[in-house]
Amino acid sequence: MVKRLALTALLLLMAVPALAASPVDLTVYQNGTVLVREVRGFELHKGTGEIAVMGLPRSLRPGTLSAESVTAPKLFRVLSSQFRSGGLSSTQILQRHIGKMVQVVLPDTRDTDSRRVAEARLLGVEGARALLELEDGRMWIGPYEAVMLEQAPADAVLSPVMTWRFRNTGPKRQDVALSYLADGMDWNADMVLTRRGHDQWGLKVWATMRNESGRDFKNARLRLVAGEVSSGAPKPMPRNMLKAEAMVMDAAPGGASRSEFGQWHLYDVGEGFSLPLGAVTQVLLFEVPDMPVQRRLLAESNVGVSPRSGTDRRPLEVRLEIDNKDSDQPMPAGTVRVFEPGPEGTPLFAGEDAVPGVPEGGRAVLRLGRAFDVTMERRQTDFSRSGKHRLIVAYELTLKNAREKTAAVRIRERIPGQWKLLSASAEGRREDAGTLVFDLDVPKKDNLTLTYKVQVELK
Repeated sequence: MVKRLALTALLLLMAVPALAASPVDLTVYQNGTVLVREVRGFELHKGTGEIAVMGLPRSLRPGTLSAESVTAPKLFRVLSSQFRSGGLSSTQILQRHIGKMVQVVLPDTRDTDSRRVAEARLLGVEGARALLELEDGRMWIGPYEAVMLEQAPADAVLSPVMTWRFRNTGPKRQDVALSYLADGMDWNADMVLTRRGHDQWGLKVWATMRNESGRDFKNARLRLVAGEVSSGAPKPMPRNMLKAEAMVMDAAPGGASRSEFGQWHLYDVGEGFSLPLGAVTQVLLFEVPDMPVQRRLLAESNVGVSPRSGTDRRPLEVRLEIDNKDSDQPMPAGTVRVFEPGPEGTPLFAGEDAVPGVPEGGRAVLRLGRAFDVTMERRQTDFSRSGKHRLIVAYELTLKNAREKTAAVRIRERIPGQWKLLSASAEGRREDAGTLVFDLDVPKKDNLTLTYKVQVELK
């Protein structure tokens, strides 16, 4: 039988103070760091005193905070500060009650389906197990379901607060500019590459931001830094581990303006943005209506240094090569998602790939999967030795194209040691010290055979 007691429930609420009316200036980096600048009004008495600053993100880095009076810069000084991030865990609360009497919900040893509420002295707690001294003197070491308390600890801080000790010889009412770094906010480029017509591609670049900083931001001016900036911030959480409460999509008129900042790029998105805690926010950075893109199939193989028999069937990797030569925009690091028209002209998802930052004039390569109707068979046709360390190796590659369009295929053969091409049925080129490349066009509904022979010097 369950013993029921009427108790006052302990309810802990996080209070979020109203923010200053002046706009917040946010500069968001791609490594999970945000630089916050804002101006707040304070009532400050003359002389030395203390004031509590609320409404700060839980992830604020205390050592980065700067406070300067806008009203009287030379007459106000922060002498010391203390930051408490706030919030209590159940373990912290229970540890504060060790040695005290509590009411605890325990399994009923006489009925496994029942529970009982007991008065006990809390001696220790570890995870879901507690060490209790019951009223009859017996010891309980085992699981518990809940501990009921009459009130929160008197010194509990439920929301982040920064306490300043200051000296003020200026006016009572002052505007103070705050600047600090916080963690838990990052951005990434989400790019949409869409094919329209036969061979015309358009690119839209969106900035996707996630706010896990521990604070809502309202009426913010938003700027984004593209590139890797060294920081002591923890690594951003993987995208699939972040739980976003909402998706907010917005577009700055005409996209964002871009300028250079050191060795990086700065996008000024504009003002009036809200970034709620736990939300995902997207803003349009820029569009490129006509982006040069080349589709290519790739087969990569290693040239063996021993005799091989049989036929090796190799899949062909589908790649798109983006030539960022006419966009007048660098491509920030992020994910490119490709859409191509289906049978009815409706864009269908055709794969995605992550790309690093691509400067103007650079090239991005997207790996989108494996080809279905274009295949390759590869076999070694000759292997001989012409010296102690010298080999002659020959291969035959047969490409089969079952599609209604010509297929552009790149063959990349990796060769060890010192080598030279002796003969080939198509023009080949040395891509680097260890790679031989052939670029071929396989006719529609047809086959194409490539043969080549190389001399390899091994040491």
